[in-house]
Amino acid sequence: MIILGVSEGTDAGAALVVDGELVAVVAQERVDRVRRSSAFPSGAIDAALDIAGVKAREVDRVVFGTSISGTSLGRPAQQPSRLRDAVRGARAALRASGLYIVEQDIARKLHEPRMRALGFERAAVEVLEHDRAHATAAYRCQEDTAVLVLTVDSPAAGAAVTVSAGRHLQLDRLFFQTALASVATFPDRMAALLRIDVTELWALAAFGSAPTDLRARLAREIGTQGDGFTVTGRIPTPDPLLAELVGRTPADVAAAAQEVLEEAVVAWARRWIERTGLRSIAVAGELFACPRICARLATDPAVAGFSVLPLPGDEGLAMGAALGAAGAANRPLATLALGPRYTDDQCYKALSVASLPRDKVEDPERAIAEGVAAGKIVARFAGPLEAGRALSSRTVLFRGDDPRLRARALAALRRPDHAPVLAAVAPADAGRAAADAPALPGSTRFASLALPARPELARTSPGVVHPDGRVWLNVVDSPSLLRVVEEVRRKTGQFALGQLELRFDAEPVAASPGDAIRAWRASEVDTLVLGPYVVERRS
Repeated sequence: MIILGVSEGTDAGAALVVDGELVAVVAQERVDRVRRSSAFPSGAIDAALDIAGVKAREVDRVVFGTSISGTSLGRPAQQPSRLRDAVRGARAALRASGLYIVEQDIARKLHEPRMRALGFERAAVEVLEHDRAHATAAYRCQEDTAVLVLTVDSPAAGAAVTVSAGRHLQLDRLFFQTALASVATFPDRMAALLRIDVTELWALAAFGSAPTDLRARLAREIGTQGDGFTVTGRIPTPDPLLAELVGRTPADVAAAAQEVLEEAVVAWARRWIERTGLRSIAVAGELFACPRICARLATDPAVAGFSVLPLPGDEGLAMGAALGAAGAANRPLATLALGPRYTDDQCYKALSVASLPRDKVEDPERAIAEGVAAGKIVARFAGPLEAGRALSSRTVLFRGDDPRLRARALAALRRPDHAPVLAAVAPADAGRAAADAPALPGSTRFASLALPARPELARTSPGVVHPDGRVWLNVVDSPSLLRVVEEVRRKTGQFALGQLELRFDAEPVAASPGDAIRAWRASEVDTLVLGPYVVERRS
């Protein structure tokens, strides 16, 4: 049985499951090089089929992890805010009434001719609710069978907050809350007041301290009630909270908002742990892309196991759709994402076109380690994302013992000072880096968690410790990156490396050797390692 999972809208992509095994996951952004691409993922579908060596006519089922999306009816981000609110309200009403099956049927009828035109002649076309695709991905991509599955997502998908019980490979919905009461609107609202991107809110919070009176005021905007959340309804213009922020620093406001949000989510999770008796948690949805919230849950005494997908947002929907349709066994995600693997010849041609030296090395990992140990900032580009916990194949690495290197790396990639820097460590060193790491349940799996840094790390590697005393921990078990971490430790004694991603928000995604070269040239990163080739920046 060959099943193709598809997600469209923001973070569009495709996933392929063959005989119960996840064999390919491709984000559309890796094909069209538009960050968080919302184009229909025909390119990602083709790439997933190529990776698996499967023809479109051989696919048995195509399952969409989204129903009617922006690419079907016009991108919501381009709609006026009042129209977006009206659409969200209508979808929430449909979802609450059960009439959402009408929307699903309309979506299936829209998707079917499109897939036939792409060559999927014999495949049955199905649609899975957005929130169920999230929950299925969270459940199937970890190894426990008895799990409490929590999803908190943006309000655009109808059901924004859900609770499911996973038992014996079955996932039963216990609770859902519509988009009209979505807790995910709170960070959006606070980010809008601060005029920052919502993804920056939790990082900016590290630079502030939460004023008691402001925390109390914000706590009236968001909290828990019964089985779900209470959130202030429609926001008038101007926002009444604006007057409360006068004279306060953005960092203090972000800190207060972040603390209130974390406390509400933890209280909600504890309530459901008590009700179900399930102490192992798996989470998905946009809200759980925040390492601070995930860290609060993972270290809570009520939690006996914790799992968050490396792709917790909409980029995981295609996986959930395909794995759920396949009835696949639960197992930790062995591959974050796959994409075309670039050959040495392709790297050589890209360097030739760019008129750069083609200095091939026999051991790229050793070359990276030597550069990092010497105090250089090194960008490593390897094509697809790798198996394990390596967050990116477009990794920028530097020593963690010098805060000046951190500042220079952020400046080289034109990131703000409050941008989080991951601390890449070997699994054996996680306990030396983060104070709560030894207390994490054994079944904990995560991409990165913001945990209190141990005094040893703050003393020896201040470049990877945030101003709030936390370390954004990335436990690396990717073989090639793990070797770099261990080589640098052997040469310098440094067990924690600073890690960023080779990208610019205004630039295309570095998805090809040519993209990597352009991004490196636009930065001030010292060295680029492109496959087996090492290029040094000329002084």
